[in-house]
Amino acid sequence: RRLRGRRIDVLTEVLELEAETLGRYHPRVGYTLLERAEAHLEAGRDGQALRDAGEAVDVLRAGLGAVHPHVGLAELRLGDMHRDRGGDDGRSEALDRYGAAVTPLRESRGRADPDLGRAHNGVGMILSEEGDGDGAAAAFRESLASYGVRGAAGDAEEGDDGDSPAPGARPEVFYVWNNVGLHHLAGGERGLALRSFLKARSAFLSLSGEERRYLLGVGGSLSLSPPPPCPGGDADVLLASVLRNIGRVHGADGRAGKAAEALEEALRIHRVAGMRDGGQRPSSSREVARILGNLAEVHLLGGDLTSARDRYVESLGVLRSLDGGAGEDGGRRGRRSRGRRVSPPTPSAGVEIALVLGGIGRVHQLRGEHDEGRVVLRECMRAFEGAGVPHDNARVAEARSRLVDAELASARAGGGTTASGPSPGRTPSPLEKARAIDVLAGGYRERGDARSAVWFYSESLSIRRRALLSVSPGTGDGEDGEDRDGEDGRARVAAEVAGTLSRIGQIRRDGGEFAAAGILFDEAGETLAGAGVPDEHGAFRDLRAEVERMRNM
Repeated sequence: RRLRGRRIDVLTEVLELEAETLGRYHPRVGYTLLERAEAHLEAGRDGQALRDAGEAVDVLRAGLGAVHPHVGLAELRLGDMHRDRGGDDGRSEALDRYGAAVTPLRESRGRADPDLGRAHNGVGMILSEEGDGDGAAAAFRESLASYGVRGAAGDAEEGDDGDSPAPGARPEVFYVWNNVGLHHLAGGERGLALRSFLKARSAFLSLSGEERRYLLGVGGSLSLSPPPPCPGGDADVLLASVLRNIGRVHGADGRAGKAAEALEEALRIHRVAGMRDGGQRPSSSREVARILGNLAEVHLLGGDLTSARDRYVESLGVLRSLDGGAGEDGGRRGRRSRGRRVSPPTPSAGVEIALVLGGIGRVHQLRGEHDEGRVVLRECMRAFEGAGVPHDNARVAEARSRLVDAELASARAGGGTTASGPSPGRTPSPLEKARAIDVLAGGYRERGDARSAVWFYSESLSIRRRALLSVSPGTGDGEDGEDRDGEDGRARVAAEVAGTLSRIGQIRRDGGEFAAAGILFDEAGETLAGAGVPDEHGAFRDLRAEVERMRNM
């Protein structure tokens, strides 16, 4: 730290001397400002680094002219710094800087230039992150062309093999093709994503060992999804990340065999890399866990439940073996090297563990092992809650629904009664299922298990809300076929929705969460009013009583 501080002091003295002897806008001053910006980055002074780099751009533009290549390179570096800063402001500034780098590089060096390719790639990454699909695709096309890819067409038709690296094409082409694949995958264009990932694989395999190692040093600024840690400097791990994406796309399209082949190869690469690293630490443990989870999903797709469970369990073991359960970098923001991200931010380990537990629970359900399934799925729900995932998250809702189904199936198998259900042989209607879930939820509430009660009431609430959307006003018969003395079917279902909201609100209120309870009670009242339920209806009276009880607490 003292050496870094001393370096900054020396560079400051040099700047003062250069400005005094050469003039404030001499190019030499700009180069020294860039050097001091890098020193500030290494010292963790991001704001000062950005100021120095921005000033360097202005000095170089004034001293060399607007279209000098060094102006473009300075803009490019400043763009990398802003992108690394993250956030909306960082992306916006990075986009401006990458765009500003294009003209001086193109005008001074022509269209076939690797630094120009980096600038276009930077524009493509930012536009992709901002959801501008057409703009991102155009920028990636320009980037590939600048890197020497013949007939570059990032949005060419699926199955077209016309694009290939020209002899001597730069190694960075690997990252650009991978970015194109990630961009199409995020947009749901799996065919184009697969084609691009295959191009990235081909580009990597065409590189020498030295070129592959070069990729490790530049990935943070070139990759839409920063590459995983590479223990021992093993660049083959970069190929494994592409193979994993190839496997994911094949799996999503139902090609289990091809998916398994790509994922097994990715797993083999990681394990070999771990052995090369002396076996002291697994290679990119979190990536290994993810690949194992993907393989489990592929086995599910093929109907091999035993193999699916084995892979899920292996993935869970890897995740739990990580230091503190937080992964290689403790769940912190990606590490830096000279201001560039060289490892991605790590998502909460709890979320990844919850997802794997959800997969194991699903396997148990498919095997008819409902008791085992509900135990695992409860652990899954606790992991989601521990990681702070909102209760309305799609993955949480899916796990909750599976847990409820497992509990209902277990109750039926044990001869238990959950509600006055339909006649034997008839599939229960959604509202009948919701009422059965209420019985289970009520049992948990009576036993003091507020967490489980909320889970189950939340599931019955979700079912009732869907039922409310399907019932037309004025119908006498509910969606479950019951005629209740001509009562408006929509009003009746709305009363059930409000009642469920009220019960969750009561649990929150009794637990001292008055703000949350108030929101739920208000929503219950709005639901009743929106369905035209009269003010004297029993549901309104019950709701007012619960609100009054909270006011008196």
